[in-house]
Amino acid sequence: MGALGLVLGGVVGIALGALWTRWTFPYLLGYVLDFHLPYMQLGLIGLMTALVRAIAAILPARGAARLEPAVAPPLRVRS
Repeated sequence: MGALGLVLGGVVGIALGALWTRWTFPYLLGYVLDFHLPYMQLGLIGLMTALVRAIAAILPARGAARLEPAVAPPLRVRS
């Protein structure tokens, strides 16, 4: 789910940035801005996000793996 969130967030963010710089900002500012993508920073943010989501998944999983399986109480049949 973390990878999906990263991809969707990146696509929507870049699309909105392009939309705003091309259509909205000229009307607000009175002049046209160039749209640039900082590729190095985008890659670094993607790697950092992957690291954080891996840690967020591994730590609880390790704790859960150490637990004993739950023992179900015996079923009481009502008659």
